Amino acid sequence: STGSVKNESMRSLSAPTKSVLAGALLLQAALLIRSGSIIQVPLRRRLQTLAVIVQQFTQSGVTASFAMLIIARVFGAKVLACILAAYYSLVLTDGCEFKSGRKSQWFRNWPIWKHLAQYFPAQIVKTTELDPAKGPYIFGYHPHGIFVVGAITNFATNGSGFDQAFPGIDLSLAIVNPIFKLPIAREFALAGSCVSANKQTILYNLERGRSMLIAPGGANEALRTSPGTLDVLLEGRKGFVKMAVMSGASLVPVISFGENETFSQYKGSLARKVQQFFMGIMGFSIPLFHGRGVFNYSFGLFPHRVPIRSVVGSPIVCPRMDQTAPDFDRVVDSLHKDYMSAIEQLYNEHSHNYYHKDAAKWFAPRAPILKVQALKFVNSRL
Repeated sequence: STGSVKNESMRSLSAPTKSVLAGALLLQAALLIRSGSIIQVPLRRRLQTLAVIVQQFTQSGVTASFAMLIIARVFGAKVLACILAAYYSLVLTDGCEFKSGRKSQWFRNWPIWKHLAQYFPAQIVKTTELDPAKGPYIFGYHPHGIFVVGAITNFATNGSGFDQAFPGIDLSLAIVNPIFKLPIAREFALAGSCVSANKQTILYNLERGRSMLIAPGGANEALRTSPGTLDVLLEGRKGFVKMAVMSGASLVPVISFGENETFSQYKGSLARKVQQFFMGIMGFSIPLFHGRGVFNYSFGLFPHRVPIRSVVGSPIVCPRMDQTAPDFDRVVDSLHKDYMSAIEQLYNEHSHNYYHKDAAKWFAPRAPILKVQALKFVNSRL
């Protein structure tokens, strides 16, 4: 029976595992009672937190891990192996992440994404109209942050109303390939209009009139993430400009204020040595970060409730040129400078409203940031 299976599963857990689980539950219960949030926190905020848990657990592979653990416990390892073999055989023969993806408007309009956007809250700040007839467009997203939370919330879902703000713009997000190897995370990413962040895939979509969102700073920019800073890795990063010229797409600068405030990062000589070690082996590293928990505000793996304002700037028109054209590099260099100037202008026009008005009260229980470091362009060195 179901009850006997459940009891057998519980008995199969080792004593240390049971102790860890019991301790974790007791800790969370203590935090919940101490905070008084059982009766103080309204239902809407609980729904917002649930939306963040769904998004973060799915993106990081935790949801898939839980699902596999349950299947293994209930049905056995052989059944799990068969399911995974069947799933990955479909993944290997599908390959839609290297083409146009599998965008689903039904998925993008799920009510849960409204709660996700309201959690921060996240908003799109529109500064100009974008004519679909003059596309496609390459949206350059800055800064990358730890998990590009603003890009996911404001552009991979319709929680903030992207489709209403920019009607007719068919947008896909370029993300790293490992996400497409994780069960459930892959399906969420594809339905949210994500595709592989490689040159061939991006050009494939641009040539077919689909706009792309790219975070040029990548993982190296993520290593500079720190509340109150906005380091933008653009020096020497011209690949997205080259693709704009090769396809005739216009460049649209985007600054997402609050992206760097969603998580804090461990700094210091030891953290730097660990990051440099991974950089030397793999060519990239991962941030050592922390955010908030479900029932506490000082430590955890979930983003802080900090306003995110994704400011979408005016398009920079790019001429269509073949990469072998004599003036190709000169045109790319000129457009790259124009793009950097546009990013700087967006920052100058909108940073004061964000740091001193919109977000000033949202750093509790941490002290508000009294001194904000200005936008800084950096290179790829740690």
